[in-house]
Amino acid sequence: MKSSLNYPIALILIILFAGYLLYTGYFEKPQVDIPAYQKLCSRYLQAPAGTYTHDHMQLLVYKINYLFPGPVEKLTAAERQLKHCAEQLADKLKDTK
Repeated sequence: MKSSLNYPIALILIILFAGYLLYTGYFEKPQVDIPAYQKLCSRYLQAPAGTYTHDHMQLLVYKINYLFPGPVEKLTAAERQLKHCAEQLADKLKDTK
């Protein structure tokens, strides 16, 4: 008798968990402080060589590319500007190596 109740209860729990994830915004794009990332990216671009470590600058490029994947055409103006700054920073990193 007990084993026959386990499957419906498990199914109900799975459905409730899926509903929780869908209706709480779990899969929404995270809120990103774009001006702060833009300011940091600009600071890294304008800094003379050796001011910031290569790893810190590369980490910023990775973060921006992770937050805004895909083509630039699908991004907002601020996101597009930030992505462009990350591309410039990546080019700067390639030139310094």
